[in-house]
Amino acid sequence: MSTSGFRLYELALFNIESYVRCMQRRSVKSCRGNALIYAVVWCTGGAGFAALCVDVGRVQLAKTELQSAVDAATRDGIAGLQNGTAVSRAISTAALNKVDGAAFVLNSSDIRLGRFNPSTKTFTISGTPQNAIQISLSGSTRRTVPTVLGGMLKMQPMSIGATGFAFDPNIPLAPTTVVGAASGGARGFVGLDWFNINGPLVVNAWDRTSGPFAAGAASWAVAQTRGPANLNSGVNIVGELQTSGSVSMNSATITRGITALPSGFGSFPIPTRPGGTTNLGNFNGPTGGDQTLPAGKYHADTFNVPSGQTVRFSGPVELYINGSFNIGGAVTTNSNNPSNLKVFATSGSGIDIGSGATPLYAEVYAPSSPMNLNNRTFYGSIIAKGINVNSSFRMNIDVQNTNSGLSTTTTTATPTPTTPLVRVARPALIN
Repeated sequence: MSTSGFRLYELALFNIESYVRCMQRRSVKSCRGNALIYAVVWCTGGAGFAALCVDVGRVQLAKTELQSAVDAATRDGIAGLQNGTAVSRAISTAALNKVDGAAFVLNSSDIRLGRFNPSTKTFTISGTPQNAIQISLSGSTRRTVPTVLGGMLKMQPMSIGATGFAFDPNIPLAPTTVVGAASGGARGFVGLDWFNINGPLVVNAWDRTSGPFAAGAASWAVAQTRGPANLNSGVNIVGELQTSGSVSMNSATITRGITALPSGFGSFPIPTRPGGTTNLGNFNGPTGGDQTLPAGKYHADTFNVPSGQTVRFSGPVELYINGSFNIGGAVTTNSNNPSNLKVFATSGSGIDIGSGATPLYAEVYAPSSPMNLNNRTFYGSIIAKGINVNSSFRMNIDVQNTNSGLSTTTTTATPTPTTPLVRVARPALIN
């Protein structure tokens, strides 16, 4: 309540006390003239109390709505930090919220981008690399809420403010040490029409001559799909996801974020079996549990390696499969070079890579066949109609793969991060 309201209240109490004393000293008739004055003063004080209850309640509701709008703008703004859309995203998201019955208008002057150091808890405005966003409604940028009943007592509109802050912990504060010689995103994990990940999945770039690439290295993994990507449990793509479909994420990490498929992502024709291949018929397990096949080109109606059995390839092999392809046991590729085992699915019967302790080195090309991956480490490349992961799977994309002309690497722009956001309250500011 304003000062004038309190003074009226005090005056009302004083007059009531005076009226009581008057009644005690005089007759009722002699005090009757003061009653109307006392009633007017008391009603005015009561109006002040009503203004206090109604207007303060309205202000508190508006403050809650304002903080929610700022929080939403902060969360969406951080997602556009690396591609230059942080400010526009924050403003657009803010406009979707209402404060005191009107659409919330966030000004660009309310938004500050900069560098946050989690060790020192300091936020440097305009510092680089930019990894944080702050929205602050204070000073001249605070919002006002009119006091409807308070106007009776000439109460001024009340000023309210809010702050929001978030940073992306996966944007490094300093350049990361480069491992390996390749440069750009390594393509080779392709689910043409979908990704459906229901188990833990790690996708990394790998070079047969030097091993895996570290996060932030000169080469990174690129997973690609033109359909929906459902990433449900423990997904970690050390690189980026390229897609033209929808993305559903749950506890997933994509270190370089989500980008659109490149314009050169074209059609993938179904392979045809060439002449001069050796017919394996329905290959349903090696003879005696362990079998070696020499270098060459083979075709089979089905190719199955049951759990506990082993197939070894002593040289480079091309394998054309017209039916199902199931690996539950061990398959040994010559020199552990994925290019020495090329698997072509000529139908849509399906491919299952089952659980196994032995890593699989191969380049799989199955554009019309769905592929199920389960609890195994895979080195090389995969192109399938769709990819399902049902249990823990580790995909190492070979940067030197030759699968369907994917070549080694393709350089891509730095995309938007989609990593979990960390909210920090009241960091120390450095202008």
